Amino acid sequence: MSSFLRTRLWLYTAAKHCLFDSAVLASFLTRHEVACTLVIGVSTKPFAAHAWIEFGPYVLNDTAEHIQLFKPILQIGHHP
Repeated sequence: MSSFLRTRLWLYTAAKHCLFDSAVLASFLTRHEVACTLVIGVSTKPFAAHAWIEFGPYVLNDTAEHIQLFKPILQIGHHP
């Protein structure tokens, strides 16, 4: 995870690009044979959408507090 975060700094920022960031992280982890889940969630009032990566019960590229604002509507990959 730390090597991904260090490399990302040189290529792009994750600010307002959560889907792209999550897709890149999922690809990186999959290439290193780490079973992860790409999750897309939405919230209402106001409407918002967000994407993040989970590894089992752990959120890798966000905080557990932030993702609680969103209801997952799509999970791609390994999800127990």
